[in-house]
Amino acid sequence: MSSEMVFEADTVCKSYPENAEPLVTVELTVPKVSGLPPRACARINRFYADVVKAQLRYAKNGLLARARKAARLAAAAGETFTPYLLDVRFETRCLEKPVLSLTWDLTETAGAATPRAVRYVDNWNAQTGLPVRWTLTRKQRRAVLEQCRGQLGDGAEFFRDARRAVRRFFKPDNCYASADGVGVVYQLYTLGPYDKGFPTFMVRGSMS
Repeated sequence: MSSEMVFEADTVCKSYPENAEPLVTVELTVPKVSGLPPRACARINRFYADVVKAQLRYAKNGLLARARKAARLAAAAGETFTPYLLDVRFETRCLEKPVLSLTWDLTETAGAATPRAVRYVDNWNAQTGLPVRWTLTRKQRRAVLEQCRGQLGDGAEFFRDARRAVRRFFKPDNCYASADGVGVVYQLYTLGPYDKGFPTFMVRGSMS
């Protein structure tokens, strides 16, 4: 691992409405990278600062409006309202130059039986701070898909059509660089039930 590149994260906690009984709670990790060329650091950090601002706006406006309505309905029915929760967590996947890869999970718990969650994948050129996309030929894509299918095992824990779904839901933008190759991420419910989380397969390859 490069000793020059540093990835840090602070936690931000907010409640809305402010100065009142909270209806929405927000917990976010705010990533900050240093040790790269100044322009690269500025681009990457600005992107994540904008992500955080966007989620706070969403919580304060859209999510809060829904929470207020749900709280009124709960009160009318004599039920207890559980504040909505918006949680954003970042995890580094690769700090090896020339690629910085990380994933971040956005989880929204808003009265549903199971939380709504999405995993985002970001890959950055460590020299320029510009996004990196995994470009594959048809042959390479087929090889990656076969490696993913091979890791399904007998498929008993996945949906019946999981082998076909591996191809249908494959997206190069959902892949990240790793010291062990490339991680291929699938979203919730694409290959299996909720308790399978985000199925991720490590395959041979490089994003550099």
